[in-house]
Amino acid sequence: MNPYIKPGIETDKVKILVVEDVPMTLHLLKSLLSCYTFQLQTASDQTEAMSCIEHDTPHLLLLDTVLFDVETLGLIQHLRAHEETRRLPIILMASCHENDKITRALELGANAYVCKPFVVDHLYRTIADQINSLF
Repeated sequence: MNPYIKPGIETDKVKILVVEDVPMTLHLLKSLLSCYTFQLQTASDQTEAMSCIEHDTPHLLLLDTVLFDVETLGLIQHLRAHEETRRLPIILMASCHENDKITRALELGANAYVCKPFVVDHLYRTIADQINSLF
């Protein structure tokens, strides 16, 4: 159990979509998050992410900014423009030196970000903060 998640939240019912194009990073994230029994979905790009979201909307989106381009900005804008995804928490995963990208995505509606390489405790706290706000 994630010590930062409020008691009573059943993490095995929390769906998280991880959008990451680097297989090794994706494997690491799956490993880190699996111990909390989240339902994990994965996508390697925005097109795949949109398909996952339309098929089964997650509770939380972890979005890699290495994929950050016009499509990523468009994805964030699209999610914020539609009622069913307007409140979907979006956590960016970014290199700490990507301040312009982070700022722009936060302006468009991303909720939070975590720096790569990950500080595991910060990753868990950031995810927990977003999940706690939902339930």
